[in-house]
Amino acid sequence: MGWGDLGVYGEPSRETPNLDRMAAEGLLFPNFYSANPLCSP
Repeated sequence: MGWGDLGVYGEPSRETPNLDRMAAEGLLFPNFYSANPLCSP
């Protein structure tokens, strides 16, 4: 699941009511990135 798969970001085919509610009551970080390796052993 990526950030674009959430209902709060406009994805009509997936329902994410709990995450949508958390986003409505908190902060959204649409351009937030974290350092994470693409693969690991």
